[in-house]
Amino acid sequence: MDEDETGNESPGLEADMSVEEFMQKPTTLPTDLIITMTNFAEEQDAHKCANVVRGYLELFGRWMDLSRLDRMYISFNYPETLASIDLGTSSDTILKPTNDEVATGVAMAPSVLREDGWKSVIVMNATYARSLSYELDGSDGVTEEQLDAFRAETLHILAHECGHVHDHTVQWRSLPPETHSKMWTRMEHRIKEPARACWSEYIAEYFGASFATKDTLGNYESSFCQRLEIAWPAITASIRQYRMHGNIDQVISEVGLQIRNVITYAAYLLGYLANKKESLEHGALNAAQASKDYPELGVFTERLRVGLDDLHDRYPDFTSLDVFTPLSEIVHDMYKRAGLTFTEKEDGMLRVDIPYRVDTLPSLAEQLEYLSKSHSAENNDD
Repeated sequence: MDEDETGNESPGLEADMSVEEFMQKPTTLPTDLIITMTNFAEEQDAHKCANVVRGYLELFGRWMDLSRLDRMYISFNYPETLASIDLGTSSDTILKPTNDEVATGVAMAPSVLREDGWKSVIVMNATYARSLSYELDGSDGVTEEQLDAFRAETLHILAHECGHVHDHTVQWRSLPPETHSKMWTRMEHRIKEPARACWSEYIAEYFGASFATKDTLGNYESSFCQRLEIAWPAITASIRQYRMHGNIDQVISEVGLQIRNVITYAAYLLGYLANKKESLEHGALNAAQASKDYPELGVFTERLRVGLDDLHDRYPDFTSLDVFTPLSEIVHDMYKRAGLTFTEKEDGMLRVDIPYRVDTLPSLAEQLEYLSKSHSAENNDD
């Protein structure tokens, strides 16, 4: 069903502004925003949830620029709804939530191309969104304290996603029009896309951290440490497998995923710390130590912090994608550290060299396992 009823420069509540003055500011939320509710058992429940969520969006719209929010989707089948989003481009990209041993995604705010240019949509798991309008009746086995904690987490998530919408709007207005339609080379896609994703999570969390809970910092710190811990073993294993299967696109994607995971989870943490005006060493001791314990990629943490903070100092005055060059160079150097050296050829194709190292040579056990699987696959083909 569709819920149709509704009513910057530097987002934030100015130090000399009272709450009353802030609430009198006009919201940037579009008055005709449609909130699509999916898989709700009762229509009344869906309307109630949509109205409460809309109220928070109107609040955030006084603080962030949500004027280019095209639609919001609240669904109990979050992965399916996310995959169905029309991105408005010729790309065959299908959106998928994070779902691995470290994190499970419950909300996303992707950019979408519409007739009047690039806009944003927010997609959120209804289990979270519904907590904002849920009323306990004594039969659900949930305490007020538990519900309050869940609501607080949901508000932080929603504020973070609105931060993405705000940043999309800033970049749409600041960057030259041709930027948004430019086709990237393979090299640019591998290097610039993770860099922009890193910035995106940093600035979204910088805004969202104002609604952080008592558990937010610990969760971000733990997730970052886990990403660092698993990244290097996964990278070397991928390269050892590549020595046997020879699929260059596969190994680039697998290594790139690990690099992206490290820098984006660093960005969540660093954006939070920037909001609180705390350093990594004083605000997140475990993360600082993990960067030393896992130096292969942890050595880049300080460079990321400097690069992100420098970008933030220039925000929102971005005049070209060149502002992301320092972050792109970090990504490039992380690929080199992993053992993948990129060279862009004159025809735009990508040359990748993967020199042999002791830790990326497949063991006898790995070779035998690979041969066994290959032989089994050949028999199945017959």
